[in-house]
Amino acid sequence: MRKTLGIIITIMFFAGSAGITLPANAYAAENQKEYQNTRYAEGGIYEGLYQETIYYHSRQEAYYKIDPALPGYPTNTCGLTAGGNIVGWYNHLYPELFPGHTAMITYFGTDFWASPTPALAAGFNQLESDMGITSAGVTISGYLGGLNTYVTGKGRTFSSSSVMGSGGALLNSSYKTELKKDRLMTIFVDGFNIMDITNIKSYPSLGYDKVTMEKYSGAHVMAVYGYYELTYLDSGKNLLSKDIYLIVHTGFGSLLGMIRLTSQCTLDAAYITYIY
Repeated sequence: MRKTLGIIITIMFFAGSAGITLPANAYAAENQKEYQNTRYAEGGIYEGLYQETIYYHSRQEAYYKIDPALPGYPTNTCGLTAGGNIVGWYNHLYPELFPGHTAMITYFGTDFWASPTPALAAGFNQLESDMGITSAGVTISGYLGGLNTYVTGKGRTFSSSSVMGSGGALLNSSYKTELKKDRLMTIFVDGFNIMDITNIKSYPSLGYDKVTMEKYSGAHVMAVYGYYELTYLDSGKNLLSKDIYLIVHTGFGSLLGMIRLTSQCTLDAAYITYIY
């Protein structure tokens, strides 16, 4: 079906609803109200590999990834996968989020995410109901409202805030600050790409980078736990371009990888989504 690009795989399974796909749309959502009734489902019609060459005189990097990485729990709907992994990550701080499930185990001094249990599956089933997920997917309001209902029902507080940019910027700069506070993020896309950091090949002595991505159509939801920014400059140190890569649970099985915010990826909405 689809080729993989060196992304780490951990096999776990949950029951969930089937999804449908929607056609790819424009580059960025200037008016997010347009997307409030869209149902984001298991987007993923594979359209082949896409490669881009970026020319520059010099480049700068900025990188941050929340530790530990997201658990990688998969379901059959991307909304439940994204929301479930966010609740699952905070479960290692607040065990009451999934009562009866131990989030992490220690093996030879190293912490690992514990295997799924019936208690975890029960929590996912409740979260799916709270979000109002159907065979057509989940709406943005259903996703955020469902997380709030589930989390407050467990005695914790859920917070969400938009980090969409303006004036042509896809994201405002606060998203980096928030991620550095270990506050996870959710993105809603319509047409997207999947890749791994190894798919960025840099040739600074030749003055270019080559980036290879898997291209997909379809409406999709992903949980974000880090970023990688590449800033490209000309010989006068003037900005040529800035590439934003978000480190995500892809929503495909348990794959953890990256998504590049380019003209091949429509960003409809982005929210910092955290629990305390």
